[in-house]
Amino acid sequence: SVYGYQGQRPLRESDGPGVPLRANYSFSKIAAEAVCTWIAQRFAVPLTIIRICSTYGPEGGAPADRLEM
Repeated sequence: SVYGYQGQRPLRESDGPGVPLRANYSFSKIAAEAVCTWIAQRFAVPLTIIRICSTYGPEGGAPADRLEM
């Protein structure tokens, strides 16, 4: 996910990127979105970015990224 885990409250687009141990993953997704956005603007191609995460399993998916190491 692009966003860091915020506990029980729903995530907001203004939340910061992922937890420190997974920050590179979050930043790489943000960079990919920036590239796609640039291409869409440059070539007048429609673009929709959907940030879907933890869409399966009980409690919204695997909790491994929520563990403190």
